[in-house]
Amino acid sequence: PTSRPIGMATGMPFTESSNALTEDIDVASPAEIVRLLRQTDAQMFAGFAGLEGLNDDRVLASICAIANDAREIIENGGTILLSGCGTSGRMAHLLSRAFNGILHAHGRPPSFKYFNAGGDAALFRSTEAPEDNWHAATEHLHSLLPAGERALYVGITCGLSAPAIAGQLVHCLARADTTTVLLGFNTPEQARGVPIEGWDRTFRDVVQAMFSSRASGNSRCIALTPIVGPEGITGSTRMKGGSATKIILEVAFSLALAGLGGKEATPAAAFELLWQYESTVRQTYLHIEPIAAAISVVGAGLQQNGRLIYLSQNTLGLLAIIDASECPPTYNAHRDHVRALLADGYAHMGNAEGDMSARGAYFQLGWEDFARDILPSLTPIDTIAVIDDLAFDNASQARLQELLAEAAAKQARVVHVTVGTSELSSRTTVASGTAVHIKIASNALRAPAGLEDALLAGNTFLAELATKLVLNALTTGGHVIKGKIMRNRMVDVQVSNNKLFYRAIGIVALFGEVDETAARTALFRSIYEVEDVAEQIVSASISAHVAAACAAVDRGRRVVPTAIVLARSPILTVTRARELLAATPVVRSLLAALPRF
Repeated sequence: PTSRPIGMATGMPFTESSNALTEDIDVASPAEIVRLLRQTDAQMFAGFAGLEGLNDDRVLASICAIANDAREIIENGGTILLSGCGTSGRMAHLLSRAFNGILHAHGRPPSFKYFNAGGDAALFRSTEAPEDNWHAATEHLHSLLPAGERALYVGITCGLSAPAIAGQLVHCLARADTTTVLLGFNTPEQARGVPIEGWDRTFRDVVQAMFSSRASGNSRCIALTPIVGPEGITGSTRMKGGSATKIILEVAFSLALAGLGGKEATPAAAFELLWQYESTVRQTYLHIEPIAAAISVVGAGLQQNGRLIYLSQNTLGLLAIIDASECPPTYNAHRDHVRALLADGYAHMGNAEGDMSARGAYFQLGWEDFARDILPSLTPIDTIAVIDDLAFDNASQARLQELLAEAAAKQARVVHVTVGTSELSSRTTVASGTAVHIKIASNALRAPAGLEDALLAGNTFLAELATKLVLNALTTGGHVIKGKIMRNRMVDVQVSNNKLFYRAIGIVALFGEVDETAARTALFRSIYEVEDVAEQIVSASISAHVAAACAAVDRGRRVVPTAIVLARSPILTVTRARELLAATPVVRSLLAALPRF
């Protein structure tokens, strides 16, 4: 099983395309924002543009092929390696941790490993540049996949674009004992055709090699590329891309666990599991008004340069860490402005490098770290968002009450998000602030009829998906209110890797109303803070431009918004463009008042 052959669809990759539903999300009310996200998330299951989606036969067959190979490895030994960059790498960690936990609880050895470009530091802080280092990512495979060992490799890259995954795919295709899976959400011919720096291939070349390998009889080569439609915020694959990754791989590996003992996964069983996820998405978005109320609170704080601090525990807390880590590259948010802290710190992180708190403040993620370093400086413009799985033990509950009481004394805002099958109980910590209770039919994914349910007992996969949707809505809606979105584009995106460099040029061209050449010139002026772009800048490598752009961000520069202003009014100096942005931070408002030259 594989996806369609190359040549059936062309044009702008779906993961980089604007979603027509959300063209005016930047002027939508909080309730309208939630409804728009509901509509775009429905495309994961309903399909998009007449192309294969999650529920199509060929996709279901590919999921079953992955499940059956995974079952064989769990039963007979070997490694299942999940690999990704950015959100995809964080999902790889989340899923490998979850399934190893299930295996451990039933007396089985761990079968899952993960690779996240940038290492475990990238679980907490965005480090986009390692995505471009295909050589280092490939070399790392030697320690994760021992020679001669049966393996299942899943390379996750939503846009079919990450050089790190391209290198690993080529390496795994050469291993006779490895099933090689590509998971992404563009059509194969939309795979990135830009040359990979330091290599003689493009990502599209690698995809073509996979199809050629499949055509020559390699059944252990699977390209799984369902189309879930453009993101609600253009290019923000942390949203639908992250959700679809979680759904697809949880379905595949749940079928593997439920089939232990020789039961083959079937498309009907995969469809039954997918329906449970689709139902959970629908149930989550029944709560439009409370989610919208929470967005209003978060957005009002962010708009005043306040902070959003998540307090949580267990797996829902990991989802809060993921959500917080995504805000700097997506919205150019300062690392202090969205943080997530866990009741027991690293105790349940399950990351390969263990406790990393010695690396500095941004790696210190316990509630006591919050009490020591953040709580004393809380102000009325800061928001505490409690993410509650209704399973806090008595000690954690008592400590949370103490922390919230101190936060209330400083007049910080409080949002309390609860997710689960239970009604709110008298011991739940909603004492004041805005409450969002997402009641779903089941926290756990249940095995299809005829398969073993025991190994899946106690999972929280559906509650996790509901939580992810709510957290994404809070930070998306909050940053819309702050003015970080124009139409549905991330106008303050960080230029932190090759992909984002080209995305930035497109954004500058669109809103600067110039061609690509003028947009590139404006971007260079902004990155290097020069009035005239010298030939040595033009001829420098993309990685050099990315490094310079990251350095500019570290100096507090808004690289892309400044470039948009310079493109629209090239007569302005870089300094004057920055001054105008400082006076009118919302790009859409500034452009409306800007004279044209």
